[in-house]
Amino acid sequence: MACFTPQQQRFVMIAPPPDAPGALRTNRAESPCAQVLAVEDNAPLALVMRRAMSAEGVGLTIASSGEQALELVRRLRFDLIILNINLPGIDGLEVCRRLKQDPVLRAVPVIFASGETNRRFMVEAFRLGAVDYLTKPFGLHDFTTRVLAQLRPLAASGLGGELHWRPRPSIMGTFAAGQPNPAPLALARILYVEDQPAVAALVQLELEQARLSVTTVPSGEHGLSLAHAQKFDLILLDHLLPGISGLEVCRRLKDDASLHDVPVIFLTAHPSPADEHEAVRLGAVDYLRKGVQGPRLAARILAEVELAHDRTSRRSKHPARDPHPGAQTPPGEN
Repeated sequence: MACFTPQQQRFVMIAPPPDAPGALRTNRAESPCAQVLAVEDNAPLALVMRRAMSAEGVGLTIASSGEQALELVRRLRFDLIILNINLPGIDGLEVCRRLKQDPVLRAVPVIFASGETNRRFMVEAFRLGAVDYLTKPFGLHDFTTRVLAQLRPLAASGLGGELHWRPRPSIMGTFAAGQPNPAPLALARILYVEDQPAVAALVQLELEQARLSVTTVPSGEHGLSLAHAQKFDLILLDHLLPGISGLEVCRRLKDDASLHDVPVIFLTAHPSPADEHEAVRLGAVDYLRKGVQGPRLAARILAEVELAHDRTSRRSKHPARDPHPGAQTPPGEN
């Protein structure tokens, strides 16, 4: 759903013409939609990002360098910033560092979208305060879902100030205009398998603050039993559990036709490359270290829930034409 009316579709030009990779900005006074800054020097990819966001009613400004991005954020307000790492001039990590050192700008969520797949870049990005990290090439469904996962809480909570944008109807829920909503519905139902009560309580609290409904169980056996008895949108698994391990739980889930499509994310205190490789081989969508910030974990969960929903919808509509529902078509890479 686009926010623009024919009268509102006027742009404030900051740099080059509209089809150039430089900055283009929708005037918030004319159309108070969500505003995103994408710092990307790959012009074709930047334009694909803009079209994808426009289809969701989100205004996208493009900056082709780190210096231009820093100049823009000092003059204009953005609800989210998407950063490439390899940029002309100062790189994306340095841009993020400067943003997070600024008392006014540090609260703006930052998502990295980069061709750098080395784990040290990802670790540094999250250390600096990023809320998500997309590796190129990425699919448009993945890109859009991860961006909207960050914008939805702003629109729902009012933290976006004059942000009036509402997401298109999806698994994340809809906002009925003019309808009282004293107790908003949960965005997704999560099963969390964790044997340490203090850890389980903390993670549950953080996720419930992001409007996720969380059920915790202390063992893999309990988790498998409850997964069969109730419907969950995602399963969060510790690796080291009493009885059967998290890896064995994941294997049994993925071997079960009724549970195979439920996304699984590992959350462990003792990550290892070998265990991570095995978790992904078994079908887990992510393998995270305990201690990850609640908002980032919630965003990651919401992204995977909506991706799973989209895959299921495409299979039901086009079963013969979608033999590989998880495949994504990359719009471009750096």
